[in-house]
Amino acid sequence: MNARADNPAVILVDTAAQAKSRAPVVTACFHCGLNVPPESDFAVDIDQRVERMCCVGCMNVAQTIIGAGMADFYRQRVGYSEKFDPRSLPPSAASERPETAKRAVSDVSGASAETHLYLTGLRCAACVWLAEHTMGSLCGVEKATVNLTTQSARIRFDLAQLSIDTIVAALARVGLGAEPVEHQARAALRRQLRRTQLLEFGVAALCMMQVMMLVVPIYLADPGDISQDAKQLMSWSAWLLTLPVLLFSARPIFINAFRTAFHTAGSGYLGMDVPVALALLLTFVASTVALVTRSGQHYFDAITMFVFLLLGARWLESSLRLRTAEAIDRLSNARPLRCQRLVDFPQTERAATVRADQLAVGDFVSVRMGEAVPADAIVVRGESELDEALMTGESRPVARRAGDKLIGGTINITSPLIAQVTAVGSNTLLAQLGKMVESSLAYRPAFHGLAERVARYLAPATILASAVAALVWWQIEPSRAAEIAIAVLAITCPCAFALAAPAALASTLARLTKAGLLVARGHLVETIACATDVVFDKTGTLTTGEMRVTAILGDADQWERVLALAVAIERGSIHPAALAINRYAAAHRHHREAIPVAERLETIAGQGVEATIHGRIYRLGKPEFAIPAAFHARYAALLPSLSANQTHIALCSTLRAAAVGPGEANAPSQPVFAVFSLTDPIRPDAKACIAALQARSINVHLLSGDSAPVVTETAQQLGIAPRFTQSAQTAEQKRLYVAQLIKRGAQVVAVGDGVNDAPMLAEATGSIGLAHGATLTRLSADAVLATQGNQLLNVLTNAFVLSRQTRNVIRQNLAWALAYNLVALPLAITGSVTPLVAAFGMAISSLIVVINASRLGLGRSFPAATGAA
Repeated sequence: MNARADNPAVILVDTAAQAKSRAPVVTACFHCGLNVPPESDFAVDIDQRVERMCCVGCMNVAQTIIGAGMADFYRQRVGYSEKFDPRSLPPSAASERPETAKRAVSDVSGASAETHLYLTGLRCAACVWLAEHTMGSLCGVEKATVNLTTQSARIRFDLAQLSIDTIVAALARVGLGAEPVEHQARAALRRQLRRTQLLEFGVAALCMMQVMMLVVPIYLADPGDISQDAKQLMSWSAWLLTLPVLLFSARPIFINAFRTAFHTAGSGYLGMDVPVALALLLTFVASTVALVTRSGQHYFDAITMFVFLLLGARWLESSLRLRTAEAIDRLSNARPLRCQRLVDFPQTERAATVRADQLAVGDFVSVRMGEAVPADAIVVRGESELDEALMTGESRPVARRAGDKLIGGTINITSPLIAQVTAVGSNTLLAQLGKMVESSLAYRPAFHGLAERVARYLAPATILASAVAALVWWQIEPSRAAEIAIAVLAITCPCAFALAAPAALASTLARLTKAGLLVARGHLVETIACATDVVFDKTGTLTTGEMRVTAILGDADQWERVLALAVAIERGSIHPAALAINRYAAAHRHHREAIPVAERLETIAGQGVEATIHGRIYRLGKPEFAIPAAFHARYAALLPSLSANQTHIALCSTLRAAAVGPGEANAPSQPVFAVFSLTDPIRPDAKACIAALQARSINVHLLSGDSAPVVTETAQQLGIAPRFTQSAQTAEQKRLYVAQLIKRGAQVVAVGDGVNDAPMLAEATGSIGLAHGATLTRLSADAVLATQGNQLLNVLTNAFVLSRQTRNVIRQNLAWALAYNLVALPLAITGSVTPLVAAFGMAISSLIVVINASRLGLGRSFPAATGAA
């Protein structure tokens, strides 16, 4: 397919012959400035000119820059981009780096841009430090963060000082591969990585079993049962079977150990693979020497068993990371690639197929049955049900009609819709939430920091202890010095320490994301685990935020007419009370009376609406505005039956209009008097949520801008103590209330959805916003609660439970790792364990940590909230 015909923004690459026929041949590469080889057939269409490139790398970089809408880079640059020379890389990096790798640029803002790269070769915290240090040392890099869980990096840099290929080249020089974070590319790389890991694990398992079959008879045989020649033959066979394990299965361990030792030796930050690689290498060398000289012990069984168990633990750890990364991908890549944009709507409904990233705010799109919504939008025509499970975790479809908001990436199920785009690209709700969740995974909690610090010093300490043990035993029993050193190296590897916190955090965030709580800042998991107080907003948080008509008081024989007049006055209004009245009318009108047309509508701010219908003036709004003096007595008679914790809207006719239009002679002249009682219902799961938090000794507070009777009634229904209830609160008063709690030493989590809740959320130790709430509130929050319906607060309750479980699991992992090393190290130094037992113990230790952390991610959904502690 022709790229230009498919998408005008895509760059058309011509052959050299086509380039010569369309533009003069130049001798300098348009991208890097080096001479273009005569045989080069690389060219890029830039500003309607064919510009020649010296190599495929420059061509791909130019394509990416122009395709990202950054043509000004070439117009405003002051010099050529740095040329990447693969010959400058270490042989292993140059051979592994794809020569045609593309680069992705996004979020261009002025002279700065952000690129998001998927990294290969990350193993531990030392790799993260190396990658961040390497990128941070480049001139022009403003910020570089590496996420070990998702194996990715975000780099913000100055376009005038740095090019993307320089960043990739710098990472390649330290042995790290980089690819653009695109859904298809990243999924393909993950599949390739998983296949490689499985093959490495399979080879280690097969060879381990064969080696054990060879050496176990030697261990079990009585003296003289097996001849020395047979033993030697079996031992050499075990040696041959160990080679694939070391050269293939353990290859990533050796590569990572060499990289971290070579590039981070000056910082003293040795990765956890360094002692592992040393133990494997020394064990193999010592065993080979023993085999050749026919003296001493050989431990080929220990080597293969060690690698097999270690790769098994890392396979489980990788599975946890993959589960989390895929949850993020489902958020970030739910938007379809193409969509139907309407041309000249509403004059015509002619549709043109375009890429979703070409949409602009204000465009009209057609969303057919079974299609995904291409961007955030608002329905202008049609009525359908949408699958919002990706966003909310709810499997039931949600009804959407004209005026309702659509979330980009959700699926239209029942009938076509026409919608107007309100946000595109990185500004869509799903894109923002996906980026927020990903950024949370880069956070290193306090427990994680402790584990990293311990692991950082434990790796060199392990090597030092091994050397000291070897020297001591050389004086005591030289023949056992190597065996003791190998056992110390193997048994005290800090893998369990390094995995203790990140494995648990990744598992927890994956489950929270699946349930609908999208964590934007990772510290929230720690914060809610230690929370002493939770502050709730009322409207839209503990209540549904959707007003409902509970009763109509007045002349019962006129209710059909009252509903028709109310719909006529409130038609098209988006006020919550108007929407409630319209919904009630749609459900309860019997259509015996047609809805009239209002000749005049006037909105009085803060009071209500005045309308002229059939020559009569009607008012709908606050009772003091709408009820004339003639009806004061009737209203006073109704007051005892009106609840103080509800909102009341009156509809009354006032006086006959002076002008009488056509058809008004037949207009009803009977006066109209009615009072609508409206309430904002409490969420069905709110009471259970409050009870569950209070059962865990958490103080629950209610702050609201509503009047005292309404707030007091709500607090009583939910069981919130009067001393923790505040009414008529402004945004600043809410913020000050939270600040006072924090000043007294409380760990405060705030939950809200309105614009007036944003200062409170920003002030709190931890904050949770609602996805349907105001944009400012979502941006201020540490997490966004995307679940809808009756399970919203249930998810919140269980997030508190899961966070405490996460804290306990991390403590268990750290305690286990510490206890294991305290017990194992003396045993290894005193010669009480062989290298085989040491290898087995270290691998099992890491496996226990990963399995313990994986328990947090079990289950697809949370159980129902209860008040049990």
